[in-house]
Amino acid sequence: MTYLLDTNILLRFIDPTDPSHAIVHQAIDHLRFDAQDLRVST
Repeated sequence: MTYLLDTNILLRFIDPTDPSHAIVHQAIDHLRFDAQDLRVST
């Protein structure tokens, strides 16, 4: 399955001080582990 990661997700993923960082990081790791197709739009 393909997942579209918007900029809010990416910003939370790279900012360890963001309150949602841990859950976003965990979700992306889980999707990558399951070999899901992650995409970013511009």
